[in-house]
Amino acid sequence: MLRIELFEGKEVTQFIEEVSRLRIEIFKEYPYLYEGDLEYERNYMAAYAKDPHALLAVAFDDKKIVGVSTGIPLNSDSIIVADLKQKFHAIGRDPSLYYYYGEVIILPEYRGQGLTTKLYATKEARAQNWGYEKACILTVKRPDEHPLKPAGYRPTDQLWERLGFHKDPRFEIEFHWETIIDRQGTHKDMLNPMEFWEKPYPQLQFSHRKHA
Repeated sequence: MLRIELFEGKEVTQFIEEVSRLRIEIFKEYPYLYEGDLEYERNYMAAYAKDPHALLAVAFDDKKIVGVSTGIPLNSDSIIVADLKQKFHAIGRDPSLYYYYGEVIILPEYRGQGLTTKLYATKEARAQNWGYEKACILTVKRPDEHPLKPAGYRPTDQLWERLGFHKDPRFEIEFHWETIIDRQGTHKDMLNPMEFWEKPYPQLQFSHRKHA
């Protein structure tokens, strides 16, 4: 029986090591093609633990972690959202309205069971009660003819649309990371274009804006 638990701020600390290793393992896959560094990943996850409104939703199969998804206010001072927040300011948007959903990582053998939906719903209820008005995500944009695209690969656009997100094609941002460029595992630091998605939360009569 799978279960999902939600952890806030400092509670994330206990999962830094395992989630860091999961990120390296799963993000090697297309479309991320990320050649991770464990020390960087530890520091990245530790940044979540420093924000009291950061969230980590964890799916367990007994005691085994089989899926995780992170979240943090877009107006956080954390390095996690620094570039995205700067982009918001540059185009005249208010980042304090948004709660940013980071990665969703699910082990291959547990995919197709609706875990992404459940992980997101768990975070969404908490972020909405904190008073954030919208959720946002970033997804990696790869060309259809990318040489590392697996046969039968299906883009995740339909998933995000089903979860209520809509893509804003006017919003352009790129991030550097060590990117795998061939089947031999060669990698180099390069810019990766991202697509921006957002969704409004239903208005809650008794929500309160702690982040204002």
